[in-house]
Amino acid sequence: MATWRGQGGAVTVLGNNTALGVSKWTADETVVLANKTNSKSAGHKQRQGTVRDSTFSIELPWDDTQDPEALGLVPGSVIALTLNKGESGKKMSTSQAVIEKRGWVNDEDEDLVRLVLSGYCNVKYTHT
Repeated sequence: MATWRGQGGAVTVLGNNTALGVSKWTADETVVLANKTNSKSAGHKQRQGTVRDSTFSIELPWDDTQDPEALGLVPGSVIALTLNKGESGKKMSTSQAVIEKRGWVNDEDEDLVRLVLSGYCNVKYTHT
């Protein structure tokens, strides 16, 4: 078993190819489950996977010299994501992630102001 120290990733804003550093990220891969319960299921609900879905949430240290509006980091924008799996050299990436929500985190005690983006992937993650 090997464990690795976490090390962000990168966001590339499509159109202007601006690369931004990521400090924290989460990625979920799910499937929509259809109800396939019928008279042969012995009274127990049964499900079957149908279509896949992928989501993301990323936090970036806010740099006041790079305006998120001007960079195109607004809800509805499409970005490319490269999420490094720590220092392992492995990563997951997608070329079509659409931003659903943009938020801000201000932690005056221990942290920087952070830009938080979350949304969905229109293309599944590639693990390399």
